[in-house]
Amino acid sequence: MTKVLLIVDGERDVWMLPAIVATHLGRPIKPKVLTWKSPELRIRGTGFGRKLKLAIRIAEDEENNGLIAFVDHDRSKRPRRVELNKARQESRDQGYGKGPIAIGEAIPHGEAWLLDAHTAVQTVLGLGADAKIPDVKKDAKQPLDSLLRTHWEGTRQEAFEQIAQLVDVAKTRRSKDTGLKPFIDDLIREFESRT
Repeated sequence: MTKVLLIVDGERDVWMLPAIVATHLGRPIKPKVLTWKSPELRIRGTGFGRKLKLAIRIAEDEENNGLIAFVDHDRSKRPRRVELNKARQESRDQGYGKGPIAIGEAIPHGEAWLLDAHTAVQTVLGLGADAKIPDVKKDAKQPLDSLLRTHWEGTRQEAFEQIAQLVDVAKTRRSKDTGLKPFIDDLIREFESRT
């Protein structure tokens, strides 16, 4: 089992990200989860980059096998991934962060990754292959919540976890646009070259 420090925006990310990561790495993970607002990541100044640098040190101090940093793009004017990539490189230039550090940015948020996996949504919700799954441009939360209210009897967490287990970047339609493909590429590159 691969022990990782997982940094996320919120609760829904925790429901889906471990399954997506495990599927694409081909092995189970044991995540310790922090949010970007966790007290452990409080640091003077602003920005995700500063917090990532602190998280890298925490991951190393706790002897994790890697770190996965995930952010939602939300309504940001520029990609947050750029700031995180820069912080990862600066950390490595300073001699720490030598292990895998995968960075993902969901556009607009993580629910877009689930909705883009039409077959996974159709399978978990028991919908036919011709059932319409909305394409996401600005908001993924509302369309996914609407589908779950209509077609799901369990908890939202159960739905997220089950859909996430079936997410396959090769079977999504807009994975470049939602940020899933760049994340999976980075995840595989980091964990294959640094473990």
